[in-house]
Amino acid sequence: MKRFPGYYRDAHGEEAVFFELEGTTYAVTIRGVRFSYITLEDLEPDEDTLPERLAGFSLVHNTPATASMGFPCPSP
Repeated sequence: MKRFPGYYRDAHGEEAVFFELEGTTYAVTIRGVRFSYITLEDLEPDEDTLPERLAGFSLVHNTPATASMGFPCPSP
């Protein structure tokens, strides 16, 4: 697994996060909720996430809305 430091920012604030890459799947844990994705458009909380854990997010179609994320792109 590879890990890349980055950030997550939305209306509730900004925090440092680590983006993880395992095979072709990325994951990031934000405010204790793990989100997995292949592309950022697929970013969704893991299926076993309790609904009350998502209260701190603005979600549209189960994807964080009005948020920005970033991490440095590693060179090959």
